[in-house]
Amino acid sequence: AHPGLQFSFEKDGSLPDFKFDPEQMRRVLQNLIENAVAALEEKGSGRIVVRTQYDSLLKLVRITVADNGPGIPES
Repeated sequence: AHPGLQFSFEKDGSLPDFKFDPEQMRRVLQNLIENAVAALEEKGSGRIVVRTQYDSLLKLVRITVADNGPGIPES
């Protein structure tokens, strides 16, 4: 659907099984990815990375959606 965009997923190898609300997680990730796609549409190309990280000390899972778009204007 977005031929100029490159999507990648980087999973933290130490990520344990964890419980979450799948519908809520789907909505959050869908919104973040849609925002990233919208930010890159003007460029016509770009990269979107979904990354998981696990902090074993805090027992915290972090999911990041990042793109190489223009960013948020200061105004």
